[in-house]
Order: sequence, then C-alpha cells, then structure tokens
Amino acid sequence: MATQLIETLAGRGRRVAVVAASEGPLGIDTPGKDSYEHAAAGARDVVVVSGRRWARIHRNDPPEPPCLAALAALAEDADVVLALGFDDHAPPRLTLERRPEGEAGAGLRVLAEDGRGPGFHLDNPQAIADLIERLSEESS
Repeated sequence: MATQLIETLAGRGRRVAVVAASEGPLGIDTPGKDSYEHAAAGARDVVVVSGRRWARIHRNDPPEPPCLAALAALAEDADVVLALGFDDHAPPRLTLERRPEGEAGAGLRVLAEDGRGPGFHLDNPQAIADLIERLSEESS
C-alpha cells in the first residue's frame, strides 16, 4: 500500500519522502562494502554518492531511538513525508490499520489522533492521497 500511495502522490506532482524504521541491520550497510568497513572503523557518518542518488549512514553513539522530527527535516524539499514504522511518536499523525480478513468492508482504516477515521479499500490509494492532501492544505 505504501508503494501505491507514493506512486499516487508523486504522480500528482508531490515530492514524497519516506522515513522508515527498521528493527535490524540496514540493507545498504553490508559487510564487505567500503561504507560498512568505514563505519566499523569508527566513522560516525558515511555518505555514499552516485550520479542519481546518495545515502547517509549515521551511527547514533550512544545508541538511542531516532528523533522522527529530525529525520523528517532531512527531507528538506519534500511536500509529503511518510513515516513508516514509527508507532510511538506524538501526533499529529494518521495511522493506517489493516482490517481483519473476512470482516465486512475489509481494507484499510485511516485513524486520526482521536482514533476515528474513514475506511478505504486496499486498492484505492487515491482516496488516501486525497485525504493527505486535504489535511496538508488545512494545516498550512
């Protein structure tokens, strides 16, 4: 669903950024690669650059949960920042909740801060994009 939502928002001309929480090691930080070895040697930051993309690998020392606001600020030219996997952060936020299979109207429910919200079918990312854009306009 996140991929379809990103495609929908990007197709509307929005500059979308994603901040995704990971429980395990990062896929870009692979043993044997220079970036991994430089970090293992003590580099606090490693930035890998190509002509089209770049990635920053930052070590939290001491280890601590990342600050979502600071991470989102790294996406300085984004219109929309989707934070995936950050369940314990403060509002304002929308939560996508999958309804159990077999339940009437199975799909996704978008919950606002008060725990209530509209329901959406899994195959309708346009409706969720509409909601995000409406809420974005209301908050500006």
